[in-house]
Amino acid sequence: NNPRYIATDGAYLYISDQMNTAIRKVDLFDNSVTTLVGTPMQPGPIAVVGGMVYVHLGTLGGHIHKYDAFSGSDLGSSVASLGYNVT
Repeated sequence: NNPRYIATDGAYLYISDQMNTAIRKVDLFDNSVTTLVGTPMQPGPIAVVGGMVYVHLGTLGGHIHKYDAFSGSDLGSSVASLGYNVT
């Protein structure tokens, strides 16, 4: 409903859907769309590196959170804090 940021690994397109607080995953071969993960708050900029999806979660200090790109598994707490709040 409100895609704001995208990233790709060549096979999939990852979309930050801010209104639905989710990361969408689009298969670039068959154009199917799935929800990779629901996020605890609105997702911001996104990157895909080495099978991991890194998402800026704008509130709570501007944390960058890490998810498995294939399963959507939450891989622990935030990997970085930018030290400011973004609304």
